[in-house]
Order: sequence, then C-alpha cells, then structure tokens
Amino acid sequence: MANYLERLKETGFSKRNIGVHKDTDEIVTLEQVEAELHNLQPVNDLSEGKKKELVLAYWNTGGWSDYYHGPDFISLEIALDEVAKDSDLGAEFLKDGARALEMIREDLEKHYIKSKWSR
Repeated sequence: MANYLERLKETGFSKRNIGVHKDTDEIVTLEQVEAELHNLQPVNDLSEGKKKELVLAYWNTGGWSDYYHGPDFISLEIALDEVAKDSDLGAEFLKDGARALEMIREDLEKHYIKSKWSR
C-alpha cells in the first residue's frame, strides 16, 4: 500500500485538489488529507456549486487531460470557457470531471485506505 502512495507522490498527483474535507468544507489535496482520507466527502454528496468548484480546482492543479470530443480537440482553456458560458458542453465536462474525482476516491479506497474509510 505504501508503494501506491509513493507512486502518487512521485508523479505529483498528491498535490492535486482531489476532494472536499467533511469538517471544514474546504477543497483539499491528497497531500493535505493523506492521513485522514476518511474525511473526504463523496463527490456525489456535494452541492452542484461545490462540485463545480472542486472540479475546476482539480483541473487547475493538473487534473485536466486534453481529448477529442467528436471531431473537436478540447483543451483546458476550451473547457474552462465552456464552463464559464454555462453551456451544455461545459456541463458535460463538469459531469465528467466529477465522475473522475469520484473514481479517484474509489480507487484510493480500494488500493490505499480500505480500513480507514470505516472509521
């Protein structure tokens, strides 16, 4: 399990915003909550506004990966613009980002902190 966390640290992933702390309602990095991951709120439990804030924070700390949406190349700048315009495409990007963060939380639960989530 330690190798899993070390790998995340080596790639810089631990410095990305990955969740919202249950007690403070603040957006936190993995590095900030590494010893208390059980305190991360499930992404699906967040308000739409907090979910949007978290996804944007995640993207801005390196969580965005450029990709093709149909024939269109989507960069971080395009995604941020679509979100700012409150477009349907921006909403789709936010939904995808929220799901990615929930999958990260699930992955951490599965591989790193299985026993800590049940506290």
